[in-house]
Amino acid sequence: MEDIIPNLFIVGAPKSGTTSLYQYLKSHPNIFMCTPKEPHYFSDDINNISIVKTLSEYQSLFYKREKRHKFVGEASVWYLYSDTAIKNIYKYNKKAKIIVMLRNPLDLYQSLHQHFIYNGYEDRKDMKDAWGFQLNRQQNIDIPKHCPDKKLLQYNDILKLGHQVERIYSIFPKKQIKIILFDDFTKHTIDTYKSTLSFLDLEYDYRKYFPNINKSREVRYKGLNQFFLNPPVYIKKIWNFFKKIFGNSIIELANKIILMNCKDISNNMNTNLEFKLELKELFRSEINKLSNIIDRDLNLWLK
Repeated sequence: MEDIIPNLFIVGAPKSGTTSLYQYLKSHPNIFMCTPKEPHYFSDDINNISIVKTLSEYQSLFYKREKRHKFVGEASVWYLYSDTAIKNIYKYNKKAKIIVMLRNPLDLYQSLHQHFIYNGYEDRKDMKDAWGFQLNRQQNIDIPKHCPDKKLLQYNDILKLGHQVERIYSIFPKKQIKIILFDDFTKHTIDTYKSTLSFLDLEYDYRKYFPNINKSREVRYKGLNQFFLNPPVYIKKIWNFFKKIFGNSIIELANKIILMNCKDISNNMNTNLEFKLELKELFRSEINKLSNIIDRDLNLWLK
């Protein structure tokens, strides 16, 4: 099999529109995005989130790429947070294009916490309560059994967007990095999509329909979702056997079952005003840092 070197990476942040952009780009005639969306091969400092173990397994995700595909990519949202992923990507392909999607940290935390409740990574349903357990979890205390790595529960570190973007700019040349703010993406989706294609030096494909792909959801039958998202060890062995036979089609089937077992919910901030103000003050320096790095006024995030 010919070695295929991916040259496009959507690296996060989580809950910032990455799934929608992944789907939009995937449908472009000159872009191949792998299935599953998030291999997480390069984030080797975060345990149990990579779906592939070796480089050959990783590159096999892209074997259906065709000559018309000028870009071959993936969208692993924890690359931005990972201490090692961006360095690993640079070693792998110095010429890769990097897309970073960012969101107001307060909104990001709300959505991420809700998502973790949904997939079983978090069991503290109150946001303030979950925030307060970070120190315990650093010491391996009170970690939900389905959470793959305690690092994913260190919300304060996850939300240090200024620090994370600064790291990317210290590794990749600025011309190879595209920053997308969630506010722009949701309010001016077609313009953001066109500017992304321009960044990739690709023609606009006249796409007009831009659905919200990854809405906030809650589970109808919790046991069913846990079975697919966090299967027992013996099921994982069976899963890996079928994956070798059927390839990515078995992953797509599982994803369809998971989606059928969910219903959309509204994004309501389930915490008090005092805690919101506390978080804004905690995020202030990171937001100001990010504002300076990307040369955008982000004061609205602090109001």
